[in-house]
Amino acid sequence: MLLIVLMILLLIILIFYKMEVIEVGTGSWGKNRTINW
Repeated sequence: MLLIVLMILLLIILIFYKMEVIEVGTGSWGKNRTINW
């Protein structure tokens, strides 16, 4: 039971992390990256 709950929590965290990365990539981080290049 505990392993199943931990796996679900990890999946939720990964989903939120990917969403944040996409938002940052399209936002200021993408602009900073283009400026650095």
